Formats: sequence, structure tokens, C-alpha cells
Amino acid sequence: MPLRHVFAAIFAVLALAPAAGAQAPYPDSMAATGDSITRAFNTGLLPFTDAPRNSWSTGWKRDVRSHYVRILAANSRIFARNFNDARSGAKMADLGRQMEVVNRQQVEYVTVLMGANDACASSEAAMTPVSEFRAHFELALTTVSTGSPQAVVYVVSIPDVYRLWEILHTKREARLTWRLTGFCKSMLANPGSNDNPLRLDYSMPGTSRAVGMTGPSSSIRSSRGTCRLATISIRPSRGSERSPP
Repeated sequence: MPLRHVFAAIFAVLALAPAAGAQAPYPDSMAATGDSITRAFNTGLLPFTDAPRNSWSTGWKRDVRSHYVRILAANSRIFARNFNDARSGAKMADLGRQMEVVNRQQVEYVTVLMGANDACASSEAAMTPVSEFRAHFELALTTVSTGSPQAVVYVVSIPDVYRLWEILHTKREARLTWRLTGFCKSMLANPGSNDNPLRLDYSMPGTSRAVGMTGPSSSIRSSRGTCRLATISIRPSRGSERSPP
């Protein structure tokens, strides 16, 4: 074969091969699962109601800069294909049912932020046992990876209420607010105590499905799809920060 034909064949192969490190295409559809945080409860004009347009995940209010708004700016095909399947008050035991709804929607991208209501209960005794929390989470991941194998699942760790306590438990104003509102009694009913129940490990249990993980935001690849974990923290001035994959 003439040398010029060999070079032509090589160039043709290189042209068709994906570039190393090329970014995956943006999804054409997405769904959010979780609780009142994802429903943006009490952030709208009507107090103590859901305000899904303000959702960090699927919200469409421009100044929120949700995952949906940022993806829409790069991919118009996702327009109006942002489903918010979260429910205020939901616990990890409810995530499997939410994933069944996601499966019927057949989306390409799913966000998960669940667990605050398992940790923030009416008392320490009412907190969801860690073993149950993990089992429900694993079952929900199996549900979505089986029913929506094309979807990328983005899992956000639960809000770090222990960090909130650690920063503010010595401040009188914070202790008074927690007492009056009854917020997260399992953690904050006795904020002056150093024996805090939320030292329990409520980290997202993705590692048992992983082939390898190099950090809190590493991709977890199982035999049934891709899951990405993200860690957030609560800061007094800036709040929690979340970024899409």
C-alpha cells in the first residue's frame, strides 16, 4: 500500500476517535429527588410552602443558577424537561419511590439530596439508624440504575448540621432560635452539650458500589451506571455550595 494511503487511513481514524478528556454531552432531561431542600420550601412569596422554581437542582429562576438553568444555557434541548420529584418531609426510605417516578420519566440526569429528615428528628431516638439509612440508599440506587441505565446520578451529601452546631452552639442568639423553632431537636435540643448525636456516620454510602474512588467528588462506576458524589458544607456567610458535574 502506498505510504500516502497509510497516512490517510491513520488520519481518518484519528478524526473519528473522541478527544482524550472530551467533556460528555449535556443531558437533554433531568429529574431531582429529595426533600424540602430540593423543593425550596419557604423560599417563595407564600411562606411555608414549596417554591420549586427556586430549587438548586431543577429550578428555573435565573438568579438561583440551578443545575437546570446552567445546563439550559448550554443545551436548549433540556427546556421544560426538568422534573422535580422531591417531596417536603421525605426521608431516605422514600427515595426508592421517587426513583420509580424518575424511571417513568426516562431522564438522562438525576440529582439526589436526601437524609436531612433522617438526621434531624424530634429526638435522638427517632433518628433513622445508620444501617437502615444505607440500605434504603443502596436500594434506591439499584432502582434507578436498573430502570434508567442511561442516567448519570449526582448524589449530594446531607447538610452538615453538626458543623452548624459546632460553629454556632456557643452563641446565645442561635441557641434561642433553635429552642423557639424546635429545629432539629435530635441535634440542637441541648446545644450546650458536647455529646452530639450527629457524630454518627450519615455519609452517603456509595463506596460499596464503587470500583474506585479517589475523593468526595469522584465518579463511582458500578456495573449498572455512573454515580457521582459531591460533598457540601455549611458556612455562616455563604451557605452550601453545589456544582453540577
